[in-house]
Amino acid sequence: MQTNRIGGIWFFSLFILCLTLSRPAFAFEWELNLLGESRKARALHLITSTYSPKVRAQKVSTHERNDCKIERYHVVGRDPVDKKDRTIRIASYRTHGAVAQKRAVIIVPSIVGTTLLENWYADLFCRNEVRALVIENIERDTPVDVSIASYDRAALRKLAAIRHLAEFLYSERYIRVGVLGTSQGALAASLALGVERKIKAGALIAGGGDLAEIVADSTEQSQAALREQRMKAFGYRNRDEYLRALKEQIVINNLDFVGYTGFKPVWMSVVRGDTVVPTRTQMALVKALKPKRVVYYDGDHVGGIIKTYFVSSPAIVDFFRAAL
Repeated sequence: MQTNRIGGIWFFSLFILCLTLSRPAFAFEWELNLLGESRKARALHLITSTYSPKVRAQKVSTHERNDCKIERYHVVGRDPVDKKDRTIRIASYRTHGAVAQKRAVIIVPSIVGTTLLENWYADLFCRNEVRALVIENIERDTPVDVSIASYDRAALRKLAAIRHLAEFLYSERYIRVGVLGTSQGALAASLALGVERKIKAGALIAGGGDLAEIVADSTEQSQAALREQRMKAFGYRNRDEYLRALKEQIVINNLDFVGYTGFKPVWMSVVRGDTVVPTRTQMALVKALKPKRVVYYDGDHVGGIIKTYFVSSPAIVDFFRAAL
């Protein structure tokens, strides 16, 4: 019996080896399913196998003000999904003249895109001698569709964009780099904070942990519409079935990468009563990250985000000046 068992193991190992040598990509996916590879391992393979750090940048305009210089750049890097060049359009805010320490913060907007809020933060950073890069547009950063797999594609694109901007800053000798994100931008920022070693600190505003939990219960208009479409298209009978499908099919989860490149200083704002990014998911991110400072605001999603700026933005600037 022992001989048969050894023979079976030998044959199975030889089969895996031949499959891997003949069709590496297929074999990798097959092995993951057969051997029960963790979700984090699959996500890590997706992230590392699709990312290229090479970037090039072109300045397209400059606007001089008394307090700040506002420059717009096109930063070009490889799209992690289609492997073609894609452009990230940014606004760079920086102080005139030399600064004592070259600090910079990448500002990642919410699902609605760049608003006055991101520009207000950038202005404030600039006046306090911290360079700010506001993401204005990411080429081919299209909204998710009815396919649940589109969440991983969107995550790869947003993560690569943040990492490419960190590369751009390093090329300009800004090695003290932080990231600030709001709502969906905070979700992407928390993932970048975990994955990218060049990012040293983060401020996360109304951002949650575990995308599947957020998608299953969010009252945000587009997510609610997609939930209804998927229920009909795929025959999910209730919320629990839908959540189970999301957890099975979404590979990239920000909570899996907390501390992956070391625990870093984090500042967080939590909105109690939030239904767009449910408060329990924000608390899950707090529990995982163990931030240096957490502030709480009552109200809805947008109200909490606005309160954070008007009440806590000076504290956010102070946090980055100390952490970077």
